[in-house]
Amino acid sequence: MNDIVLSCTGLCKTYQQGKYAVEILRDIDFQVKKGERVAIVGASGSGKSTFLHLLGGLDEPTAGSVSMNGQVLAELSGTACDALRNRTLGFVYQFHHLLPEFTAVENVMIPALIARTPRGDARKRAEELLSLPFIASITDTLKAYQYSKRCNVLRVMGEACKWGKRGATINSINRSEERR
Repeated sequence: MNDIVLSCTGLCKTYQQGKYAVEILRDIDFQVKKGERVAIVGASGSGKSTFLHLLGGLDEPTAGSVSMNGQVLAELSGTACDALRNRTLGFVYQFHHLLPEFTAVENVMIPALIARTPRGDARKRAEELLSLPFIASITDTLKAYQYSKRCNVLRVMGEACKWGKRGATINSINRSEERR
C-alpha cells in the first residue's frame, strides 16, 4: 500500500513579466505521507503560496508534475481535479474566505455540500465539530466572521474527519526576516 498522499517531482513555476522570466520555484521534489504534518516555512514572497497552489491543483506548473492520492493532476479534467481536491485536501487560508452572511454552522458545512453530502448529514457533522471543547463558544446563531479562523479550520476538519480518514497536514508559515 502506498502511503504517499501528495507528491511533486521536478516542480517549477515561472511567471513572465514582459520580456523577463521570473522563476519562483525550481525543480522541487516533495512528498507527504499519510499522517504526516509538514510546515512550509519561509519569508514573505519566497514562493510558499505558489507552491501550495501548485500542490492543490489551483495553478499549473511550468514544468514537473503533482500527484494527489496517486493521481497525476495534469492528467485530470478540471472537474475531476476539483472533485479530487474537495475529497482530499483542505486549505486554511491566511484570509479566511468565509461568507459573513452565513452562520458558523453553514460555513463549516460548505465543503461537505460541495461534495454532495446530504444537507442533514453535513449539518450534523458541522454541529459536532462546533461542539468540540475548544470551539464550544460558537453557536449556530453567531455569524461566522466573529470566529473566522476557527470556522476555516473546522471546514477543513469537517472534510478530513467526517469520513474517518487520516490524511496529512501541511501548514504554510510566513517568517519575517527579523524573526529568523
